[in-house]
Amino acid sequence: MCLWIYRYCKKNGNLLFSSLLYYKQIDIWGSAYAVEVGITSKEQTRRIATYLAEHYDETVMNGQIRHLTRSEGAWNSLFKPCEEGTYQNGAYWATPLAWMIPVYARYSP
Repeated sequence: MCLWIYRYCKKNGNLLFSSLLYYKQIDIWGSAYAVEVGITSKEQTRRIATYLAEHYDETVMNGQIRHLTRSEGAWNSLFKPCEEGTYQNGAYWATPLAWMIPVYARYSP
């Protein structure tokens, strides 16, 4: 798994994507989770942490975290249609705090 993550991140830039084939959009929660569980290389960890720190204002509001940055907007595809900025289509959630906070705490300037 770690080798796959390494190759995938190296090929695609700073963050992991939510899908390999369709609707390639960055995955804020998944990228931070990969760092927190230790399956990213040192370079990937640095790139992910830097991206999260640089896009903090686009992803965090009142201690809640979006799936995507505001500039990314909403998911390109949903199981259940919902308005952008609501529910799982751009809303802010506390769900990823358990793995996001340690990444921000350890790697943010």
